[in-house]
Amino acid sequence: MIFDFSIIILVWNKEYEINLSLKAFTLQDYEKNKFEIIIIDDGSTNSLDKIIDKYKNEINIQYIRKKHTGNRAANRNFGVKKSRGERIIFIDGDMIPEKNIITEFDKYTKGNKKNCCLGVRNKLIEFDKGFINEEVIENNFIILKNLPSLKDERSYTLNFFSETGNSYEGNWQLFYSHSMCLWKTSFLEVNGFDEDFSKYWGAEDIELGYRLYLNGCKIIINENAISYHLHHPEDMLKKLDQLRLNYKIFVKKHTRWEIELFVKELELNPVNTILMQNSIKKCEYIINKIKNFDKIHKEIPKNTLLVGIEDQALIESDKVTTCFIPINTYKSDKIENIIGIDTIYENDFFNCALISGKYSKFNIGLFISLIKEINRVSKKIILIDEEKEHELNISYINNIISERNYVLFQLSGMLNGYTPYYFTKLALACDEIGLKTCIDLPWYCVNDLSICYLQSNDKEKNKRFNKLINHEYYMISHKIPNFLDAYFSIYNIFPKENRILWDDFNYRNQDKLLKNDIIGPYNYIFLRKKWEEKTLKNVNDITLDFLPVGIDVQKINNIKKDHKEKKRTFTFLWTDIFTNEYSNLNMLLETFYELFQDNKNVCLKIFASGNKISNINNIFFSSSFETFIKNNVIYKRYVYDSYYENLKNKYKDNENIIFQTNILYEEIYLEELYKADCLININSNLGIFPLILESIAFGKKPVTPYYLRYEDYFTKDLCFDIETEPYPAILYEGEVEQPGIDSHNYNRYFIAHKPKKESLKQKLEFIYQNQESILIDEKHVKKFIEKFDWINIAETLKMLLHKYF
Repeated sequence: MIFDFSIIILVWNKEYEINLSLKAFTLQDYEKNKFEIIIIDDGSTNSLDKIIDKYKNEINIQYIRKKHTGNRAANRNFGVKKSRGERIIFIDGDMIPEKNIITEFDKYTKGNKKNCCLGVRNKLIEFDKGFINEEVIENNFIILKNLPSLKDERSYTLNFFSETGNSYEGNWQLFYSHSMCLWKTSFLEVNGFDEDFSKYWGAEDIELGYRLYLNGCKIIINENAISYHLHHPEDMLKKLDQLRLNYKIFVKKHTRWEIELFVKELELNPVNTILMQNSIKKCEYIINKIKNFDKIHKEIPKNTLLVGIEDQALIESDKVTTCFIPINTYKSDKIENIIGIDTIYENDFFNCALISGKYSKFNIGLFISLIKEINRVSKKIILIDEEKEHELNISYINNIISERNYVLFQLSGMLNGYTPYYFTKLALACDEIGLKTCIDLPWYCVNDLSICYLQSNDKEKNKRFNKLINHEYYMISHKIPNFLDAYFSIYNIFPKENRILWDDFNYRNQDKLLKNDIIGPYNYIFLRKKWEEKTLKNVNDITLDFLPVGIDVQKINNIKKDHKEKKRTFTFLWTDIFTNEYSNLNMLLETFYELFQDNKNVCLKIFASGNKISNINNIFFSSSFETFIKNNVIYKRYVYDSYYENLKNKYKDNENIIFQTNILYEEIYLEELYKADCLININSNLGIFPLILESIAFGKKPVTPYYLRYEDYFTKDLCFDIETEPYPAILYEGEVEQPGIDSHNYNRYFIAHKPKKESLKQKLEFIYQNQESILIDEKHVKKFIEKFDWINIAETLKMLLHKYF
């Protein structure tokens, strides 16, 4: 019997999910006798016979149970071999389709055997499984539709192109196979899924889409073909690592510039890669004729590489062995249709490389990556520009190494504690003392000052910061010391030598995370807290040293000069970058209210940056982890706004509790800190909070849990120490999965510290009754300032660089 459709579903230990999925297929508005369902069971622990028996009289089902391999491509190919349908629908076993999904696939594929149709997926946020059952699927599907969910990852890309009117070709870049339909003949013509990809997760569907596109297929995304993905724990870090490995296979199988550019999506986003593809097709960055041919030909050695240069005479020269030209008009066996940002050549394979300077006007991120890669595979680089020539050769790089006077900071730009703030501060201080410094940002946030969190209204500082971005030292990053933050190390491909980790880790099982997932690739770790040496002491082949964080002494001294007015009320100041239930702000407000609700001589000022911490509308994230990052940012904003609004409403009638939010500039924070009498920071996060250190520098003891945070910076008698009790604090959706699973990758939740309310109450009351107790002796302050001035920290770093490099 021939069916219109064969629906192939892979299953492995998902009885709950496949039961609901099959129930949904019994309710399809397409004729039941015109489609079959083929379930490929990849060795589940229990047979699905009982579930199949429930539905086999309603719909046509083939149930095939195999030995477990984990090879999704092979299992899908096997399902196609067993199929009797003219068209194939692939859908994941944890997806619940709407009743019209087959009809929607039919609408866009019927009558044209070269059409492929992709469905969209709404990813449900975690829910109680008892809440969704067969009765809900049959009679109350609206409940499923109304559950909190994340939009299909590709919706941002689709919206961009529909709203801006930009066009693009292919759709293979968005060929996600969680729900898709194509003709069986088209599938077989390209030999189905490539089974080489199945050792690791990801990319096998994109690669299939690319081959279908090359074979003349039209790929259509139907936003009315909707399925709902049932939430389950995902090890995103592991998936991203595996995706990179499969991307390497992808590039090797298709040595084409489109693929070379596409696999950069972990650093870019699909919008930018698609727009770049359109630009490259116009050949605007190719030099077709070298003006001073004789001079160039005489200068270059044998085994020279051309990058973006299609000069016929030069290509035919016996000195040129290879040419990287994305789209060529001149035919030669020497030409490879790639850009050159990701190649298979060994280090120093070519004696020299000539690069089209026009690439520098294309995209700074791509140009930097191009220079890095060509510098790796070539002993010498010459940039060819129509107006000038710039040479960056190996002797220049050797001089840099011998000077030991360079350092590069590579930032992810993610919402990652105070790391970007400290990186920026240290980079500026390094620049000030003469270290040749560069700040390397991902392609999507170049020139975005939001990485500073507490931004500066100092135009000179911002100007200096911008000078450190897009600097030529990018091009030699694999030759000089590189500071990396944790997100950068996890999500990006970074240099292989001279790596230094300097970041905050406050996760449960962080010792495992550090040793297994982070420390492995690093040569050096500069600790912010000396006690971490105990955690890392058994790690082999790394060098540990202590590099503290610092304070802006110049700004502190300026504020002391400018503010001399006396205050009428005693002011407690609470401030933080981001606030949620783990900040313990609610406890502080309750405690303060109980103590001082009728006392007009004391106030509590709540002062924070809030939902302006990052302008995500100006930042694109890659499709691979867009929902993993971008939606977390949105969720954080929602949490922040909701939390603050509730607190504001609760204490709106209390005149001595003052809320000021959405403040960015660090100068304002410092001024408020100086005007206040006592800073309170009882946040659960054990990171080093910058204003705590600056409070000490102002000569005022802060209120803070001393535990594990500041023993390397000041003694216990220089703060009002609050007793705390630890408890596990789950972060937000996407960053942390199920804490019950015994895996350090899943168990990425914070060990938060909740202050004991009675201890906090006693301290606040004591401070108010003994106001002179807040003051710190000037000798202590002077000593503290000298030790932790950012300039002195930079000098310490300079010494360490000379020591290790």
